[in-house]
Amino acid sequence: MELKQYQRDVLREVGRFARTYAMTRDAATAYGVFMNAVGLTPGQGGVERYRDDLGGAPKVCVKVPTGGGKTFIGASAARVLTEVLPTRTNVVVWLVPRREILSQTLRNFRNPGHFLRMALDRDFGGRVEVLDKEDGLRGRSFSAATVGDQLTLFVLSYDSFKNKDGRRAYAENSSLAGLTAYQQDVGTAVDVEGADDTALISALAGTNPIVIVDESHHAGSKLSLDMLRNLNPRFVLELTATPGKGANVIAQATARQLKREEMVKLPVVVYRRPDKRTTISDAVMLQRRLEAIAEQDEVRTGRYIRPIVLFQAERRGTEGAETYQKLKEKLVEGGIP
Repeated sequence: MELKQYQRDVLREVGRFARTYAMTRDAATAYGVFMNAVGLTPGQGGVERYRDDLGGAPKVCVKVPTGGGKTFIGASAARVLTEVLPTRTNVVVWLVPRREILSQTLRNFRNPGHFLRMALDRDFGGRVEVLDKEDGLRGRSFSAATVGDQLTLFVLSYDSFKNKDGRRAYAENSSLAGLTAYQQDVGTAVDVEGADDTALISALAGTNPIVIVDESHHAGSKLSLDMLRNLNPRFVLELTATPGKGANVIAQATARQLKREEMVKLPVVVYRRPDKRTTISDAVMLQRRLEAIAEQDEVRTGRYIRPIVLFQAERRGTEGAETYQKLKEKLVEGGIP
């Protein structure tokens, strides 16, 4: 599977930011230089300033609509980032929000015939090892010898480090004693608060991994940020269709680009409206027109396809947020049962 043009464009921007960071070694400075190069100034003209919530480690976001191949972009970014920001080890931690996504992602990356694995094999000469938390706890293919000789891709969820089962990642682990001793010798070991020196989280932190966060809008809690800090990331790349507040967006693809590349088969029609209430009322009117067409089609064909409208409410706690309750009230006022 070849990268689409918009995917190459996003990757180009990821590489450009990474190279800027490699030169400046300061994420906020790199963000300013990166934005200035395209005529934008953080803090002016509606451009947000860089938000540093990892104590200096660069964390940037790419916005790609659902169906636009975010995972393929992330897999392809692994080579870009490891080449621009090299260390003794090529370790990438791929974080997903939920266990069901974890199983699917692991299955895809481990399947030699899947395009995600094929992309990694192409970029790293076939020297790729895909591990989960249990592999790490057992030290399988995660040692001083292997991490410097291959791409080691850990696919984990945030649950991997939470609750009682997650605490195993912080406990003493004789299977990783050799790797953590090596990290002590070469000066890359990291003291993770609450973790044993030989724990899985300590071993991962000692590799200074690149972290790719899939569906990153689910990862804004304090616990999630604490876990990211504990990983001692070299670089954090967020992938999402809906960036959270404060996300440092450096590249994005549009629905029109996806349509042009035939990633979206149905027509994509985009309108801009002056306010939320107009947007809601226009959407309801459009649904009613489509429903009238659907009823006529049912008389003609015997099939009824119900047109729907999906509204995405905003989270509570932000000024002017279109919360579930506010949205519901507007719909009820508009005659929706």
